[in-house]
Amino acid sequence: MATRRSPICRFVVLVWGENPTFDYYIRPRLGDTATVIIDLSSRAPAPGVELRPGDYVLICRYLNRHWARRITAARDLAGTGLLFDDDYVAFLGDRSIPLLYRVDVARRTVLPLRAIKRSLSDVLVSTETLRERFRNAHATVLPPSPSALDLEPAPPHGDNLIRIAFHAQLSHLADHALAAEIARRLASVTNTVAFDVVGPASARDVWANVPATQFLSELDWPAYRERCRQTRADILIAPMFDTPLNQARSPSKAIDAIRMGAAAVFPRSRAYQGLADNVVLIEGGPDAWLEGLRHLIDNRERLRDQARRLRTEVKGWAARALPLTHLLQ
Repeated sequence: MATRRSPICRFVVLVWGENPTFDYYIRPRLGDTATVIIDLSSRAPAPGVELRPGDYVLICRYLNRHWARRITAARDLAGTGLLFDDDYVAFLGDRSIPLLYRVDVARRTVLPLRAIKRSLSDVLVSTETLRERFRNAHATVLPPSPSALDLEPAPPHGDNLIRIAFHAQLSHLADHALAAEIARRLASVTNTVAFDVVGPASARDVWANVPATQFLSELDWPAYRERCRQTRADILIAPMFDTPLNQARSPSKAIDAIRMGAAAVFPRSRAYQGLADNVVLIEGGPDAWLEGLRHLIDNRERLRDQARRLRTEVKGWAARALPLTHLLQ
């Protein structure tokens, strides 16, 4: 790793469009340090942004070759950091994810990041699993943190149905099949549930024969975040296959749950062990998920208590989120 210089006079944060990684890990920790945010997805160049001595360049997941060249050419930077919240190696090797998507991620990660590896002074990751897998990087773990908007109370819904949400994008394509099977079995034994699904268009057919399901696709991050603030759910589920990629996931789904006022039912995996007292953890296949969900659905008071406990826990994440200037001393 390169030598970090201090103090940090300004953060230059490189992002690829508006995204949850920036909002959950970086934005809450910027504090009052001067900050410039560069959107690498924009075709128009950032006007008048020149790297200067004392800048700390923080890469949020993705990079392009233009900024890789600028970083390697810059002199007297306070440091250069990379934050990532997925295992890129596992991602690129996961054949359940469409090939073109994996190629696109490789274009924005492997190639440009190789060019700046001698300039990196810090690596930040979202989980202890990632820190262990990339131990040579001596990474610092940043837990997710909600914003004030995420903590606003969700609006009530006007019927007695239990609304169960499953929200997962393209990197979770295989998990949609597992979640749909669980939902199908649950709908066959009770008529008190409805399902709210957000996912890629390619998952729509997976949910086509699940009763009482609303499926939405193609939501960008700002639209998704706002919809969750306006649409209440009672339970957020996150069933996942036990893959190397999923083993490195963070517990950030808990923020999605509290934004909707929901309790959470998660797999008993390392990512969610820290939430064991505040969520329902399931170990096993669809039968185990069905049993766990029915137990929660049949006890409305327990359901409400789980949602309250999870909100309290996630509010504590915000209180414990140290500023980046403290973490990068």
